[in-house]
Amino acid sequence: MIKLNEKNIGQVNLIIILLILIVFAISIGYLTLQSKKEIFTTLKKEVKEKFIIDKKEEIKFKVDHTNQLINEHSEQSIKMLKKTIKNRVNNAYKIAYKIYLDHKDTKSNNQIVNIIKETLRPIRYEDGKGYIFITTLKGKEILFPVATQYENKNILDLKDAKGNFVIKEEISLVQDHQEGYIKDYWTKPYSKNKKMIYPKLTFVKAFKELNLYIGTGIYIDEFNVQVKEYVKNLITHLNKQNKKQYIMISEVLNIDGGNKFAKVIVHPTVNIGKIISDNKKDIYGKEYRKLYLKELKDKGETFLTYSFINPLTNKEMKKISYFKLNTQWNWIIGTGFYDDDIDKQILLWENILNNLFKKSIYQQILIFFISIVILFIAIYIINKFINDTILKYKEKVEEKQHELNKINNNLEEQILIEVEKNIKVNEQLYRSEKLAAMGEMVGNIAHQWRQPLSVISTGATGIVVQYEYGIMNEDEIIKTCNLINDNAQYLSQTIDDFRTFIKGDKKKSKFNLKNTVDSFLHLTEGTIKNHNIEVVLDLEENIIITGYENELKQCLINIFNNSKDALIENKIENKLVFITIKMIENKANIIIKDNAMGIPNNILNKIFEPYFTTKSESKGTGLGLYMSYNIIVNGMNGEIKVNNIDYEYNSISYKGAEFILTFNIV
Repeated sequence: MIKLNEKNIGQVNLIIILLILIVFAISIGYLTLQSKKEIFTTLKKEVKEKFIIDKKEEIKFKVDHTNQLINEHSEQSIKMLKKTIKNRVNNAYKIAYKIYLDHKDTKSNNQIVNIIKETLRPIRYEDGKGYIFITTLKGKEILFPVATQYENKNILDLKDAKGNFVIKEEISLVQDHQEGYIKDYWTKPYSKNKKMIYPKLTFVKAFKELNLYIGTGIYIDEFNVQVKEYVKNLITHLNKQNKKQYIMISEVLNIDGGNKFAKVIVHPTVNIGKIISDNKKDIYGKEYRKLYLKELKDKGETFLTYSFINPLTNKEMKKISYFKLNTQWNWIIGTGFYDDDIDKQILLWENILNNLFKKSIYQQILIFFISIVILFIAIYIINKFINDTILKYKEKVEEKQHELNKINNNLEEQILIEVEKNIKVNEQLYRSEKLAAMGEMVGNIAHQWRQPLSVISTGATGIVVQYEYGIMNEDEIIKTCNLINDNAQYLSQTIDDFRTFIKGDKKKSKFNLKNTVDSFLHLTEGTIKNHNIEVVLDLEENIIITGYENELKQCLINIFNNSKDALIENKIENKLVFITIKMIENKANIIIKDNAMGIPNNILNKIFEPYFTTKSESKGTGLGLYMSYNIIVNGMNGEIKVNNIDYEYNSISYKGAEFILTFNIV
């Protein structure tokens, strides 16, 4: 509606220019009538040339103004088109992301992608011509509903009709900006004209969790159908108001010409929809359509002079026309005037200038002011209508926004409930894993206490025997008591370590990594001895980090137990576990490796997933390394990596798994 106001204002400007020209022409005519006949004849010729120039400017202005009107509507249409396809992709992305969240903990990425693919496949728009597509960041087509033969194939080198690498452009766009628009060009498989190239607007959006992107597109000309119809009706209406100088519009079917190079869109005397050829000739055999078509291809606009029958007078006349190619819609816009239009004005000069000059001036001034009044009234009514429409639209938008906010609030509450449930589940899983570790710790403590208790018992019994036989030796008693005290202290330290482990204090603190590893080794000493495992240590002193010390011990126990189980399962005779603490690039690192032959490559990237285990249900839950990963990465902002390595120790080659835990130092 705003463009209607601009157009009306443009018509006011056009009327003012025409009035100025008429006043100027009448004034010249009045003075010319007082001069000699020879001067009048010369002046007549000059005025005619001037009128032709002015008329050419007039018809050019009218065509340019129509072209501007079309471009403005086209731009508005493009904005609506962008909003439409972006909304479609965002809706598809929300569906896909919901599927991803629902299945990311239970299914592989490939399985999730297949679910998303089949969920989005039935979504179609524009009578089945519009669809959602999915492509990986390496150019593999995942979903392409209209040409399923391309699915699961790499189309990285796909080019459009103008030779653009569209897939590469899309990938570059989502990698740099996550989402955006591209414009590509194609021939339509369902179009009758197989050679005609049509611009297509596409919107793509990254799905970085799965290394792919989702998109959709639509041919611009198909989206513009309603806008084109509106513009066509508007120009048709204006033609009815000004039958002498009308706008004619044709849609280009083949810019190279031919028997079917264009279709009539707007014309007062030619049937709408008529297919026209470029071999049309004027009354002297001049193929004027081929001439202006060539100029349109080269320059986009042209003036053309040719002889034709004036449909209003049915007489042969020279005609001057102006044509312009609108590249947005492939429309040829044109208008023109006949020589007799100029001759009539000059004749009017000669016949009625003296008698009707004043009257004509008064009439024109009156008409002008009446027109201005009417025009301003019309503008006022139109503006009022626009404001009322915008107000109603705004009220509807606010109502819809209120409904949307209400839905969002409910959704947020549901999400918070689900998050709280997940937190509780994770806490329960952690307690279960820790209880399992505690069971093994109890066995370790029982094993560790046997020897110290035996030493204490033997020493105490020996003192009693010496006393009974009266052979007590003071030095021997002191030595035995010291031995008893040392073993009692060892038992006390074991109790402290176990109590600290089961306490589970989840407050962050600063601690020494070497002391943490020593305490972990103390807790697992029984397991180490029971299974004849040689632990090789290389521990740097005074490396301090901040985090959860007790939970880090749990991680070390989980990693150690996996190494122990692998050593036993693979029947390794000389069982080795290496534990190293050292600084690398200003980071604290704990490196644990074994000689248990490593982890199979096909499961190496899955060992940190929840419930993933290669052990029987009685030996493993699949949660140990998953919990360790969460503690180190999410709880302590560290890193944990695993890989298989080959190494030498004491000139013997070994192969095993290596875990690297990295932390920021204090």
